[in-house]
Amino acid sequence: MARYWCVIERMAHGRKATLVNLGLPSLFEGAEGRRLSRFVVALDQTGDRQFKKLAWADLLAPIMPMAEPWFAVYCRGKPRLLG
Repeated sequence: MARYWCVIERMAHGRKATLVNLGLPSLFEGAEGRRLSRFVVALDQTGDRQFKKLAWADLLAPIMPMAEPWFAVYCRGKPRLLG
């Protein structure tokens, strides 16, 4: 993640940029979640540079009602994605 944070800073050239850590809810819980939280605190976040933690379910839930049938079937077959 640190490498990606450096890349996004250089690519943004003063524009707003957000690095999203997309994962299963377990990534943001327990020891792994605490480790990630320490990393996020150490970042030089500003109004223009943000780091967001996002679970797959939070990303997919709003689009599932309008998803193509094949995609909806695929996601429902991956219950960990939908929480």
